[in-house]
Amino acid sequence: MLRIVHTADCHLDAPCASLDPAVRARVRTAEREAFARVCELAVERGAHALVVAGDLFERSEVGPAALHHALAHLTRVRAAGIAVILASGNHDPGRALAPLAQAGCTLALTHEPVTVELADADGTVLGHVVAIGHAAAAEGANLAALMPPAPGAVSIAVLHAQVDGAAGARERYAPCAPEDLDRGYAYWALGHVHLRQQVRAHPPAWYPGCLAPHDVGEPGAKGALVVEIDAAGRAEVEFAALAPVRFERLRLDDVGASGLAGLAGEAMVALEATQPGSPGEDLIVRLDLRGRSPLALALRDPEERRGSAEEIALALGALSVELRCEHLRPPLDLERHRGQPHLLGAALEIAGRAASEEMLLDELAPAVLAGDDSGDPAARRAYVAGLLGEIDETLAEALLTEAAP
Repeated sequence: MLRIVHTADCHLDAPCASLDPAVRARVRTAEREAFARVCELAVERGAHALVVAGDLFERSEVGPAALHHALAHLTRVRAAGIAVILASGNHDPGRALAPLAQAGCTLALTHEPVTVELADADGTVLGHVVAIGHAAAAEGANLAALMPPAPGAVSIAVLHAQVDGAAGARERYAPCAPEDLDRGYAYWALGHVHLRQQVRAHPPAWYPGCLAPHDVGEPGAKGALVVEIDAAGRAEVEFAALAPVRFERLRLDDVGASGLAGLAGEAMVALEATQPGSPGEDLIVRLDLRGRSPLALALRDPEERRGSAEEIALALGALSVELRCEHLRPPLDLERHRGQPHLLGAALEIAGRAASEEMLLDELAPAVLAGDDSGDPAARRAYVAGLLGEIDETLAEALLTEAAP
C-alpha cells in the first residue's frame, strides 16, 4: 500500500488583507503552523512521500524567514525517510524552490517531467511519482498533455494547473481539460484551485485546496489529503484539517426582532452547520445580516457596529467578527401610515393609485423591457407596478429614517 500526503497552495509569506491587526498577525503565524502540521502529519501517518503541488511560497523572491521555516520542517520529513516532491507553481516558478534541494527534496521546476521511485523499508517498489513544474509565472502551456504515460499501475501525477470545470476557478495558468488526465495514473495530485474538490473520479484527480486561509474569500476547514493506493491502483482519499485558523461567511436572512443576544444565537446555529476544522482553531467570521431589525439604525454607526461585533465574537468564541449590514433595514409598517395626513401618507396614496391605473402604467412603462422582445403591454404594466411597490418601501424608509431622533 502506497501512502502519500498531498498538499498545495501553502503560500508561505502571503499577506492578509484584513483591517484588524490581530487577524493579520494570527493569519501570518497560522500559515507557518499549518505547514509544520502537514510535515508532522506525513511523519505520523508513515507516508512514503509528501507531495506539494505548487505554490509552496507566495512569491518567487522567497523571504529568509519563510525559506528557513520550510527548510527546517522538510529536513525533518526527509530524516524520517519520507520522500518530498515539490512542483513549482505560478507564484514560485522557475528556480524559486531551488534552495530546498539542500534538504534532500526532489524538485520539478520546468516542463521536463521528474520521476521518483517510492519503495518500502525492505526495498520493495511501491510506485512512482511524476511531476512537472511551472518554468514561468504566466504558464500558458497544457502541462497535463506534457505528462508522460504512467510508468506503472501505481503512479501519481503532480501538477499545478487549472482543470476546466473546477469550482472556484482561478487564473487559467497551465489550463487543461479533464480528458487530458487520461494518461494511466492512479491519482492526480493537483494544485492551483484553493477550494478542496475532486475534479475527476476516474482517474481520481483532487485539489486539496489551500493549506491555510489568508482571507474571508477562503472559508471553511483547510488542510491536506492523505491518499492510499493499493497494488491494483485503487485510491482512497481522506481529508485532514490542519489550519489553526478558519474563516467563515455566515448569512442571516430575516433577522426580524432579534436583539444582539438573538443575533448571536442565530449566528451560533449557522456556525454549527458548517464543517469544523482542526481542534482549537481560531475562528474569523463575516456575518451578513439581512431583513428588518430594530438594530438596523444603530448598526449604521461604525462604533456601534464594532462594539456589537465584539459582543457576538465573545458569544461565538471567535477571534474576530465582521458585521455586514448593507442589506439590513429598520422595521416598517406601511399600513399604519396609509391614509394619514402627512407627506408619507400622501406619497403612499399616489404610488398606490398609480399602480392600479392601467392608463397611467402604460404612460410610465418603457416601450421595450430589457430581455423581453414580446412587447406585451401586460408585462410592461407589471414591471412598473413592481417598481411602484418598491418605491412604497424605499420612500417610507427614507422618510422615517430622516425623521428618527
